[in-house]
Amino acid sequence: MGNLRNQEAMSRRDLLKTLAVAWLAIGTGAVFTPGCGSQQAPAAPAQSAKAGKPDIDAAKKEGVVSLYTSLDTAIVDSIIAPFKQKYGIDVKYYRAGARDVATKILNEWDAKQYNCDVLDVSDVPTIKVMQQRNMLVPYLAATWDAYPADMKDKDGYWCADRLTQVIIGYNTKSVTGADVPKGWADLADPKYAGKFVMQEPSGFTARIYTVVANMKDGWTWLANVGKNKPKYVQTVQVMGQMNETGEIPISIFQNDNIMARSKSTGKPVDLVFPQEGLPTEPGALAYMANSAHPNAARLFIDWWLGDDGQKLNVAGFKYSPRPDMDPPKGCPKLSTLKLWQEDNDYLQANLNDVADKITKALNG
Repeated sequence: MGNLRNQEAMSRRDLLKTLAVAWLAIGTGAVFTPGCGSQQAPAAPAQSAKAGKPDIDAAKKEGVVSLYTSLDTAIVDSIIAPFKQKYGIDVKYYRAGARDVATKILNEWDAKQYNCDVLDVSDVPTIKVMQQRNMLVPYLAATWDAYPADMKDKDGYWCADRLTQVIIGYNTKSVTGADVPKGWADLADPKYAGKFVMQEPSGFTARIYTVVANMKDGWTWLANVGKNKPKYVQTVQVMGQMNETGEIPISIFQNDNIMARSKSTGKPVDLVFPQEGLPTEPGALAYMANSAHPNAARLFIDWWLGDDGQKLNVAGFKYSPRPDMDPPKGCPKLSTLKLWQEDNDYLQANLNDVADKITKALNG
């Protein structure tokens, strides 16, 4: 399915710029692809009405599903294995970060290469652009009604399959007692200078802005966080590793599943669900138009959104969007948390200004 190293990686800021242009292009017939000028959009496969229930016999004859995903490999493998065992259908997947998955699939589509049957990505704006470009077919999974209205597209184009909570992680040997932050406001305290690690802001624009927008005097707060000189790294996994060793004891704007899984294996870490509230980021499944394996694809979506798939999801320390599912081991119920959803429409309309203000605030 191609090699990611041969593609131009995009920051979330660059990707959102691309998507913002794509929204404009929807109405004009023009399309923007990374590294290229404006050009005429290639003809898309004819859009169909809502897809119906999969034919299991036909799915078994198709024999394979092509999945593009940004989810942790360990969780994907755990979901695939019992699906293959039950139906004898293989799942071949391409895995990368959300922005790289988006870049790959948009570029392939513009080259008329329809390689993906099922998309799973933690970037709903990308899915919305694909929806407008007739790249998706609406499909109501067998457990569609189990998902809250704000966790799925009203017309069936996508459904959230997991939620990532944005939290604070810390090393329990280095940070103890009153020094354990209770929320975002505490991070502005000068006593934490040099003790933070976070991902490069260009990869965290949405979640940083979501916290800023929900905090009193949010931009002033972020500037004070910047004065504490956080160290910047490329991934949340590296952030977690630094917390485990105590090299840098606190990670901010961190993924809850990274720290919860590390804690479950006996590492000296814990996580804080900030008392003021916290961003929640859905990952969503979508059924691609012109799928080469349509029945197998829809059957796989049914499996993932069904009881078995969601329990495996939770076992991998990802929250299920379904209220009837338990939280990951050692984590609080979603109903006890104050969750902030990202305002993706605002971010797309004001991306440059937001990104510049974040950079200015953190750099002083």
